[in-house]
Amino acid sequence: MHRFFVMPPGEDGHIVVQGADATHALRVLWLVEGDRFIAVIEGQGQYVARITGVGPSRVVAEIERPIQAATEPRTDVWLFQCMPKADRMDAIIQRATELGAAAIVPVMSSRTVPRPDSEQARSRYARWRKIAVEASELSGRLRVPTVAGQVSFAQALEMSRDFEIRLMPWEQEHARSLREALGGLRSPRVFLMIGPEGGFSEQEAREALHAGVLPVTLGPRMMRTENAGAVALAIILYELGDMG
Repeated sequence: MHRFFVMPPGEDGHIVVQGADATHALRVLWLVEGDRFIAVIEGQGQYVARITGVGPSRVVAEIERPIQAATEPRTDVWLFQCMPKADRMDAIIQRATELGAAAIVPVMSSRTVPRPDSEQARSRYARWRKIAVEASELSGRLRVPTVAGQVSFAQALEMSRDFEIRLMPWEQEHARSLREALGGLRSPRVFLMIGPEGGFSEQEAREALHAGVLPVTLGPRMMRTENAGAVALAIILYELGDMG
């Protein structure tokens, strides 16, 4: 069955699919009255719902039964991704969402090439939020990860103080692996910083170390920035028991 995020039921007990999801349900999936779908109420759970009415841009349904599923990681991994070129952030957000990231935070580092103005930033944020919602629906998640507004490198380091463990894959680190850095911890909040195409500068690496961020290696091969975050996220969740 198809999945849609919805608001909690109204006073009449019905739920409503609207906006782009309603358009997709009616004009692409051709759902009609009597059809069923999975309704996800963020923070509450997911339910089998039956369509009781349709309109030009809305689908009304009633909840039939809950579905018991534990699809959210116990570990909160926040991906602090230094902004890549072109539209690569789209793929990064999609992959991170499907893997189980709790949040994605765009970071402006010294070697970040794109410098969007405020209007471009608003447009990108709306697109990224849409990508996160669609990826959450596709992957069976019970929540949509936070897609934060962009922050500076210094602001990201300041935010790192709220995390139990802080990690930074760095091409000049050859000894400490992610497994060693995690040190057998279970379900912590993890700060994960990924550099841009040009990597971190020596100054940024020193500042990160001073802030308590541990440089780690992802192995002997170099990775594109849009792949490094997904690989690191998957390793972290696997090592902490959230990938089966």
